[in-house]
Amino acid sequence: MLNRFLEILLHPIIHVGYGAEFGLLGMIAEGLAWTAVHPAGATTLISRLLFTPERTTPLTELEKQEPGWMPKSGARLRALNILSLMLRDPRFFGSRVLDKHEFADMLVSHGEIFNKYAEMWDCNIESQEDLEKYLEEIIFADMLMYGVGSWDGDGVEYRADFFTGHIVTSALFLPSLCAHVSRRSQTLLLRAHFLTSITWWVVRGRPPFPLKEFTSTPLPPFPNSPSAKYPTTLPGPQPTAAPDALPSPNSPYAVVPNPWYPILANAIVHPNEHLCKFQRALAHFGSLYGHRQAGFVMESLSKDGVEVDSNYAYLDGSVFLRVAWLTSAALGWVVLGESNTGVWNYQEFEQKAKDDLAMLERQGKA
Repeated sequence: MLNRFLEILLHPIIHVGYGAEFGLLGMIAEGLAWTAVHPAGATTLISRLLFTPERTTPLTELEKQEPGWMPKSGARLRALNILSLMLRDPRFFGSRVLDKHEFADMLVSHGEIFNKYAEMWDCNIESQEDLEKYLEEIIFADMLMYGVGSWDGDGVEYRADFFTGHIVTSALFLPSLCAHVSRRSQTLLLRAHFLTSITWWVVRGRPPFPLKEFTSTPLPPFPNSPSAKYPTTLPGPQPTAAPDALPSPNSPYAVVPNPWYPILANAIVHPNEHLCKFQRALAHFGSLYGHRQAGFVMESLSKDGVEVDSNYAYLDGSVFLRVAWLTSAALGWVVLGESNTGVWNYQEFEQKAKDDLAMLERQGKA
């Protein structure tokens, strides 16, 4: 049942999660019934990772091409270090732009590689402190896979990927679900969610995380460059603050004291039903982790014995606000008169796939 629980873009876990969060037993029953009849297709990887003690199949040809820099068998790493290794792994480089309908084929060809990376995640929950630590770890990883992965620079359209967006939305319900199950089941649930997340990330093109550039722009409501695709100020005419407004009538905070307010106001009235669920998750994560300072992950990542991506030194709690603002701007500030674009990106992260292809061509391997 655990694999079906995270099947078909994680809809069963979201449905049951709402029931667990709000105490709606009928909704939990609906979600579990939905889980029971879901096909176990994409997530058969979960069964192989968590419930098959010993492998019974031979190594695939791709597995035999494992890079020499891979950690030794049994290595345990933090989630962000695992993502860095996957970005380097040439076995994920495509010879063409992937089509989203090739998800099942990717699982067949790369399934054991996904499992090997998921097995590396150092997640073993024995206390409430452990649970909180691993929840934060997986939430930041999910934010990178969707939020920074959807960004190609200030001057171009934010791609707001529909598929990796679901891993963020579903992560909101992990605490509510974990509150009702054993420590062992908490470990299994988080590991299964991590495996599902990295699988969708790779299928969607395995975009990188240019955190230095991503975090270099001003935070809303302070204005960014006029050449930016999405301003960090609200569209339309703005009210004029009174002379005695705090901190000053000319401060952006006098008009927008808390940038989360317009984000959530927009989500409430936006006709796209996915946006309100998504922004609710980001607002909650921002309230929990928004105070994290740049570089807060570096000390723990350095303990894994692998090269740490220097980009992670720029990761901080502002990622939740930045991603929420970009997602609102991409789908339209309807609360302020903009049209509903409805533009969740259903296409692949084509630029990353094309970059991989260009590199392979330079190496004469395409």
